[in-house]
Amino acid sequence: MRALPIYLLIHCLIWGALSLGVSPLNAAPEPEHRAGAKGNGAMPIDLFALKRRVEAGKPLDSDLDNLRQLISRDQNNAMAHYIMAMSLERQGFEQLAADEFARAEKAKPDFADPHYRRCLLLFRMQETEAALDEIKQCERLFADDGEQLFNLGLVAESHAQRQEAQRLFEKAAKAKNRALGVGLSLARFRISQGRFYEALQALEWDLRIDKQNTPALMAKAETFYYLHRRQDSMRLFSIAYRQNPCEQKAAERACESLLSNGETREALRAAFFNLTCSTQSEELTESAKDLCLTILKRVNDRDAFSVADEVGSVMTQTKYCRFLYFALGDIFDRCGKKNQAMAEYEQGIKRCTTCKHDEDIVGRGMYRLALDKEEFARDYQSALQLYEKALALRPTDVEIEHHYLRLKDRLANRNNDFAWKLKDAFTAIWRKADDH
Repeated sequence: MRALPIYLLIHCLIWGALSLGVSPLNAAPEPEHRAGAKGNGAMPIDLFALKRRVEAGKPLDSDLDNLRQLISRDQNNAMAHYIMAMSLERQGFEQLAADEFARAEKAKPDFADPHYRRCLLLFRMQETEAALDEIKQCERLFADDGEQLFNLGLVAESHAQRQEAQRLFEKAAKAKNRALGVGLSLARFRISQGRFYEALQALEWDLRIDKQNTPALMAKAETFYYLHRRQDSMRLFSIAYRQNPCEQKAAERACESLLSNGETREALRAAFFNLTCSTQSEELTESAKDLCLTILKRVNDRDAFSVADEVGSVMTQTKYCRFLYFALGDIFDRCGKKNQAMAEYEQGIKRCTTCKHDEDIVGRGMYRLALDKEEFARDYQSALQLYEKALALRPTDVEIEHHYLRLKDRLANRNNDFAWKLKDAFTAIWRKADDH
């Protein structure tokens, strides 16, 4: 007679062992686990530490030995059955794992984890009816937990049980302990599937609880955009980024969407708001400024200056006030709008009364204003005073000290500096012509 293949022999041995109520690696029974008494003087088992090692796929050589000994002594230890089931599942013994999960359920019917893991396993084994039965059990155990019900819905949907999934999603939205964001999570899933109307329906679950939920508003604006409802999309983007520009990168995302739709003025407003989200690093600040500079090329000066004033007024009472005004000053400096740049620097120095007085930042702002006063406005006395004040706030700044001493020396010798006089005369003529 032909011998059985080795893998069938192992399978039969494991199945026979489990039918007798012991683990696949059977041996003489030994001690009980830590949850009970120490058996025969042996060391207790820390089941929770063992569980973590099995979940990580790094059990000790003695772990499964100790586990099967515990099961042989205590058939009603639900946690021990559950850990053994996980180990079997990781080894690829799916049917044996499903049976062991069932033993854990029987030992402790209200232990939810075995039901959930067995549900996933049964779906994978294509035992759909049994898996749906497990979903019912999980639904009962997670009755008030919206997040878990939502996860169950995702499981059902991923296995083509759309009607069951929709029912679970709706129940998740109404659950007693539903975390805000269940609707948003489902909406993002629906958007990725191209099911935009269902995404809108899901978002309403969150917006009914909090009408100002920025992530939900952003997702709704994005969904309207995909549905070619551009005006509705732009309106929601504007609401979202104005109330919370940095959450979910609201201002940056709104700016990109508005720009792609040709709404350059509104896009510039979003880009200016986005400056306040870049305070964490110089790299982020430069990126945010570059975005503003790109849009400024497509906006007329009147609109640009008006939007800057509007955004500055909104931020005056916030901690970002001074940072914003000085950033705007730098942006207008870079694109040659010197008068507006000086106005922004002056606002940052004088207007941000509720902002923390950071001497380093204020000194830098005064220095940038002094440069424009000297080089563009030719207001040398004001420039010298600003250099002096900036140096008092930043006494170790070599750059400021250099410009202060240079201008101070030139002013002292101004009457003998013919080149400087000639330059001032040409500047006066150019400005007079420009005024006409």
